[in-house]
Amino acid sequence: MTSHRRPVVNGYTSYFPAHYAALSAGLNEHDDDMLTELAAYGPLAIVVDESADPDQSWTRYVEQHTGTRRIRSSEMRTLFWLDAAERRARPQLGAPLPIAGLTANRGGPALHALTDGTVASAWQSGAPQRGDEEIIADLGSVQPVRAAEMWLGSATKEFPRELRIAVSQDGREWEDAWRGHGSVPAFVAALDNPREIRMLYDLGPRAARFIRFRQVAQARNPWSIAELRVFRQP
Repeated sequence: MTSHRRPVVNGYTSYFPAHYAALSAGLNEHDDDMLTELAAYGPLAIVVDESADPDQSWTRYVEQHTGTRRIRSSEMRTLFWLDAAERRARPQLGAPLPIAGLTANRGGPALHALTDGTVASAWQSGAPQRGDEEIIADLGSVQPVRAAEMWLGSATKEFPRELRIAVSQDGREWEDAWRGHGSVPAFVAALDNPREIRMLYDLGPRAARFIRFRQVAQARNPWSIAELRVFRQP
């Protein structure tokens, strides 16, 4: 709480909650989905500092979002009100599927950390995200897949900045299953479980043996995964 007696979503001086890095990235990317997720936790007052918004890009970002209305403006700041929104339903998941093999084009030989059942170990790309990192999970045979889950653990800044997930039955022909900025799944996961940060990606009902995770953006931090899980279609 601050002097205005309202809770804040971005922590306070010298404290950065687990969701802060993802929240900051999503807002700086002007990701409309980030405002939608914020509104799912209740109505929100948004203040835009006019001195830090000379091109009005922040004002446009907020004002164009569905459910936002301008309350008042001055030379110093503009106040908006964002109405509460319904939270997106979590897909129904079956049991985790065994992962028979993993390959990656970056990082060290720590891929076993993705399936060892603990967030104390992790795979890391080993360098700042360049936009060409890739991990492929092999389920051993074609399976009815519904979703994938990547855990960040304590590496709160090392989520994939932009992710594309594709599935394949034979490893040659691929079908896109999910794509988007990585900040929103990381933000939601950090609020739900700040110790493990289980980022969930709904792939829809698909028959697949191989699942390819491709990171396609640039960021100062590496890409880390503490645990990787694939869930069966129930």
